[in-house]
Amino acid sequence: MAVAILVYIPILGNGLVIDDNMFLRDWPGVRTIDVAAAFRGDVPEIHRGVYRPLRTLVQQVYWQLWQTNPLGYHVHSIAVMVASAVLVYLIAEQIFNFQFSIFNQFSKSKFSNDAPFIAGLLFAAHPIHTEAIAYFSASAEMTGAVLYLLSFYLFLRQNYFGAILAYVPAVFTYEMTLTLPLVMLLYDVLFETAARMKKKWPVYLGVAVTVIGYLGVRIGLLGITTRGAYLAYSFYHTQLVMVQVFVRYLWLLVWPWDISYLHELAPGFESFSTYYSRMDSILDQSVFDPKVIVSILIICGILFAAVKVRKKLPLISFSILWFFLTLLPVAYIFPQGIAMAEKYLFLASVGWAVVIAYAITKLKIKNEKLKIVAVALLLLFYGGLTVKRTFDWRNEVVFWRTLTVQHPGSALAHFTLGVHLGEKGSIDEAKAMYEQAIGLEPRMVEARFNLGNIYAKEGKQAEAMEQYLTILELDPNFEPAKKKVKN
Repeated sequence: MAVAILVYIPILGNGLVIDDNMFLRDWPGVRTIDVAAAFRGDVPEIHRGVYRPLRTLVQQVYWQLWQTNPLGYHVHSIAVMVASAVLVYLIAEQIFNFQFSIFNQFSKSKFSNDAPFIAGLLFAAHPIHTEAIAYFSASAEMTGAVLYLLSFYLFLRQNYFGAILAYVPAVFTYEMTLTLPLVMLLYDVLFETAARMKKKWPVYLGVAVTVIGYLGVRIGLLGITTRGAYLAYSFYHTQLVMVQVFVRYLWLLVWPWDISYLHELAPGFESFSTYYSRMDSILDQSVFDPKVIVSILIICGILFAAVKVRKKLPLISFSILWFFLTLLPVAYIFPQGIAMAEKYLFLASVGWAVVIAYAITKLKIKNEKLKIVAVALLLLFYGGLTVKRTFDWRNEVVFWRTLTVQHPGSALAHFTLGVHLGEKGSIDEAKAMYEQAIGLEPRMVEARFNLGNIYAKEGKQAEAMEQYLTILELDPNFEPAKKKVKN
């Protein structure tokens, strides 16, 4: 779609950021095409616990073509977004057409025939997808999401062999695709008769075998289970956080003004666990906290509405439940290391796009031009935010500087910005960032070590030694500081 290309074309001028540098610049495993290594689950150490062998193969193949030149990788990212938007349109068209009799109450409006097109446009323009598209490591994962959408579309078209054929590589590209059997079953429960469902047993069997096969290889054969631990090592407190995260996801779909790579989920605890995350702020939460209660009520209310309207408006029920089902893999039922990431909404937002498209067609406005204006304004708002957000991913310095502005209390953002400023030779700025990081989190030994090294290069040996000794008080096993003190 032209809209997808238009809003994401600025990323063609962007560099490699965050995980891109880790995979494409620093990881030796990407430099040769090694199918066996990919299917063994070889990844950089910090990514241990994920199993995406086809994503690894895509990275290896692309490295042979582009090495560390970002342009080719970003072309892939835009292609992923275009393909996804087209598939959202096709899926929405199938669902709307299949249930035409249900929507005949507004089918007299010519504008209603454009509902699938509106869904595709909204999906293409929504800024929540920027994190999934603006850097290659994420868009390589979203290749699995494209296959997921393709498989579901073929399922709707009753091409069951094609659906299974598309689904097999999807699960080996991105774990979020494991939910497709549930989505297929949900669709049939809401839209199909029992007799027609019985005839679909081959496709149910095929996708079930695919999921079992993936899990068998991952867990049974390779022993790759979970990544990290529950937040504060407590399943109960983790779920208190996650109900709030799901509500925040919903809000970001409606009003994506505060999109960010980092989200503070509790005081001193950001989107993912680090050594410096304040786990006590997780443990301090209770099911009786107002935010938790409100979040539970919102989720329960939405789910109740989905059940309530399932017969009269199955499309609405399907879209709502699609949102929740596609987020199940990141609901922290099993530890995953990351509590919140906007890229997780890539598939979930399909349900939102369909609901909004339906709602627009239902607007009681006689003048169809006003509806067109409403859609145009929404696209301009979302598309403008997307374009603006793509520039935040320009390079590592811009990316992390943006985060220090969005999250002035984040020690991680200030420290990481300091690292990249130092790599660019902006030593004074880097030093200031390290000092701010230490002020925000005195335990951050890495910031102290880098700051000590800057002092040493400036000839301030006493200040440097003070940092090294403080590090050893905080972490006696920090070897780099030990070597500095000995020397």
